[in-house]
Amino acid sequence: MQAAGYKPDKVAFTTLIHAFATVGMVEQATLAFQKAQQAGCLGDPVIFYTMIKLYAKAQMSDQAFHMLKMMKELGFFVHEAGYTNVLNSFFSAGLAQEAIQVFQEMQDVGCPVSERTYVKMLNVYSKIGMHARAENLLLEMKEKGFQWNVVAYSTLIDMYGKMGKLQDAVRMFSLMKEQGCKGNLIVYNSMLDMYGKAGKLKDAELLLAEMSGVGHTPDTVTYTILINGYNKVGRFDDSIRLYNQLRSAGLKLDKILVAIMINVFAKARQYEQLTQLLEEMPSSGIQPDARILQTVVEIYEDGGLCETASQILTRIQALGPVETATMKCPPWSPLRNHRKG
Repeated sequence: MQAAGYKPDKVAFTTLIHAFATVGMVEQATLAFQKAQQAGCLGDPVIFYTMIKLYAKAQMSDQAFHMLKMMKELGFFVHEAGYTNVLNSFFSAGLAQEAIQVFQEMQDVGCPVSERTYVKMLNVYSKIGMHARAENLLLEMKEKGFQWNVVAYSTLIDMYGKMGKLQDAVRMFSLMKEQGCKGNLIVYNSMLDMYGKAGKLKDAELLLAEMSGVGHTPDTVTYTILINGYNKVGRFDDSIRLYNQLRSAGLKLDKILVAIMINVFAKARQYEQLTQLLEEMPSSGIQPDARILQTVVEIYEDGGLCETASQILTRIQALGPVETATMKCPPWSPLRNHRKG
């Protein structure tokens, strides 16, 4: 255009910047914005909203915030879309205080706040320990006519769990059900975790039954929480019972569960099941490492089953390469003279 003697106007710059932003061309859009600024063609707030959205998507929160400041300095009224995009960019970057600053400004200027933004701010406040502010925000949502959804309840329940306030979590969980809001698997697992940590395993089992009754299928996290709860109070038979249910359901192991079950089988002296667990680990994508092998060696040695341990280690080694360089292998171990590297 310029080569042909035409001078780009506000509409041309807005169209060009929007085109670059649509395909995520941050550098080109930024350069076009700078040229529009030099030409005095920033009279359309659409340009700013486009740049804010582009920077937010690119996780360039500082640049998005700078655009917001420029809009205000030029006298534009910033609508919800501008604030929420900047807020979301700070939220994604884990910049809680910056997100709070933007949210507070939204409220100060009377900008409407959506339900989704309220829920995100609940998450921000709960994560940084501003529990009273989170509770007040929940009440504010209700005053504004928003129905508390499962994400809002889940955020508060998780917050109470981290604070060790089981009764408050139970109260919020009960209120959620009274309001006809169906809890998701995350909510149920959070409640199970709190019951487990508090040693209220009967309540946890009742909740597990309720959870199945409303259509949620327990996952590995669900079983791990309960298994560990029983493990902590020495009810190893119950831990093993739930572990067998998990395996019957076809759920895969994870490293946390493996560590717990090694401990459970060792304390319960269930060496055959311990052996089976070790053999099943690779099928779940978990390769026995030096720490696990060393633990197993010590368990069998303590149980007086050195020959069995030696055989197990040989079988595990046959499954594939394992890192054993940090092991303190006993004299009878077949890995003693076969360390990697």
